[in-house]
Amino acid sequence: MAITRHIVMSSVGARIKVAAAKVGGLNKLAALIDIPRRTLGDKLAGRTELEVSLLVRIAEATGASVEWLATGNAKVAPPGDSDAMADAMATMLKVVGAEVLRVFEKEGVRIPLYHYSAELAEHTAALLRRMDDPTDVAELESLMPWLEGRIRKSLAAPGSGKREAS
Repeated sequence: MAITRHIVMSSVGARIKVAAAKVGGLNKLAALIDIPRRTLGDKLAGRTELEVSLLVRIAEATGASVEWLATGNAKVAPPGDSDAMADAMATMLKVVGAEVLRVFEKEGVRIPLYHYSAELAEHTAALLRRMDDPTDVAELESLMPWLEGRIRKSLAAPGSGKREAS
């Protein structure tokens, strides 16, 4: 149950971050809907309940639909300039992919392409959850040391299969 709630909340949280980017990021969104930034972060991370009434206020503040925020329904477009978000996601995928390859190569780790795509997806999702504004290149650059540490930590994880047994 907790795992399912985390997956659902992280998806809703990611969509709220996309919507927040259209109004200037999570800090600005929190101000627009009149709640503390930390409270908003707790709700996006699934640590506290995200009430429907708050989802409605977020939709009103960002121009996103409640349905899109809650479900990600592809028939309901996200707010704002979808080209800007698509460009930001492409940049993020390139940056994360290059970093995964750089760290793996430096550590002498080789993985099949299908494992690489899983690594790319996992680290990109984690980065997206951490960012206030996915379209902010400066924020992306500032998170690179964190990303490198996260990738290195995944290499050292027991049972990851990314290191040869000694």
